[in-house]
Amino acid sequence: MHSNQTIDVVAPQADFAFDAARTFVGPHASYYDETWRQMAWRGRQTSWNRHAALYGPFWFAYRRLRLVALASVLWLLLWLELWRHGWSPWLLCGLQLAAMLVQGTFANRLYLGRFTALGRRLERSLVDAAARERAMARTGGVSRRDVVAAMLALALGLALLELRR
Repeated sequence: MHSNQTIDVVAPQADFAFDAARTFVGPHASYYDETWRQMAWRGRQTSWNRHAALYGPFWFAYRRLRLVALASVLWLLLWLELWRHGWSPWLLCGLQLAAMLVQGTFANRLYLGRFTALGRRLERSLVDAAARERAMARTGGVSRRDVVAAMLALALGLALLELRR
């Protein structure tokens, strides 16, 4: 019975945080609401995100995880450079598949971490709940501009690699 009491005490706090996430997430909020709740209920730190696995740096940029998007772009450029230096295509395909698995596995955790960090920072700095919600909507959500920036970074990296050739 003690474990049920613990769940009853923890769940309302988690529900409050997840409900606040709807403003932060923007499009597809119900997907993240359900995914993050399942992660919490199961006591897991990760869950599968097929879009992050398939679209890599562009998914991370879309969700404003800029550093991870940049790291993913750099990985793709490194992958291409290794291919140009004669590395085995089978090895490189295996490495890319592993990278996609890592991205798909940890994307929801990274996104939840961004939401949590922003929420804590806003709670400390803004007393008014309405102001917190406006700030959450402004700094959360998605960014097509960041996707374009990731595409440009990849194109610039490809151009620089071609110039080095």
